[in-house]
Amino acid sequence: MKKAKLAATIVAVAALATAFGACSSSGGGATGAPADDASAWPKNCGTIQIYLATSAGGASDLTYRAMSDELSQELGVKVEVVNAPGGGGSTALNKTKNAKADGCTMDNPTIADSLAYLIEGSAADWTKEDFKLVGAFAKGPQVLVVNAESPYQTLDDLIKAGQDEGRLLAAADMPNGGDAVINALLAKAAGVKVSQVIVDGSPEKVQAVLSNQVQFECGAFAGVRAGIENKQLRALAVWTDERLPFLPDVPTGKEQGVDVVVATELGLAFVPEVDDAIRQKMEDALKAVTEKPAFQEKADTIGTLVSFQTGAEFSKSWDDRAAIIESIDFSTLAQ
Repeated sequence: MKKAKLAATIVAVAALATAFGACSSSGGGATGAPADDASAWPKNCGTIQIYLATSAGGASDLTYRAMSDELSQELGVKVEVVNAPGGGGSTALNKTKNAKADGCTMDNPTIADSLAYLIEGSAADWTKEDFKLVGAFAKGPQVLVVNAESPYQTLDDLIKAGQDEGRLLAAADMPNGGDAVINALLAKAAGVKVSQVIVDGSPEKVQAVLSNQVQFECGAFAGVRAGIENKQLRALAVWTDERLPFLPDVPTGKEQGVDVVVATELGLAFVPEVDDAIRQKMEDALKAVTEKPAFQEKADTIGTLVSFQTGAEFSKSWDDRAAIIESIDFSTLAQ
């Protein structure tokens, strides 16, 4: 905030400061308190914006919006989700990096999409050091689905088709993101080549399957739930340790001889320059949101598992997944 130029009393200066804090912009990146002053946050923001690297209507989008509704109530300011797909995640991240470090603009780091920078040939222009991790609030269980009208009744049917045809064709929302990790692990575990058709997000992946542009897609259950329930999609496997309560009749990959266990972890982050006290306030608020029955009910309806992680825990999850990614041979994803 600019210093008051009026030669007035301390009381007048304080009143002016209060007025500035109350009149912050709703465009994310407020002009209230300085970046190193956590006392006015979040009231100085007016609106806190969370930039998403995916398009509207997908699994991540639905879950972040459900969380942001509850976070708005917890913080007492509007929390707005802004879709910024493109650039393999760089578009959303750059919106955050180019904003003021006042805690009013956030990014949506997800494991494993945000670890694309570790993959050789990736266009990702960031590293873990570009994020000040707040924490994680949910996990998106991953499901392999095919067109319900396809001949594939089991995961083994799909794998055999790939072996007979020389490859399988999958939809993915990033060439080097979370989908690529699952597809590469599947390729290795099943001994089949996988090629990817890159689209913008979960709805586009579903459409690619329904239009037979691809044979399958691996996506968060939240993004394919409607298609499964209206019998447009058939779920062949869940990439979890145990069967999902949402899909009790669908076996895990491990049950079918394909030992792949992967989940998308959804989190929040600031740019590194944001004050540590602001980061801690947001972590506390995020934890409170995950304990709210209203959010838990929304997550259950969407098909997302509520799972809170502190910033430190989310950082460890990041490092653990990084070790897995660095061990993967992505050349198995035949082009």
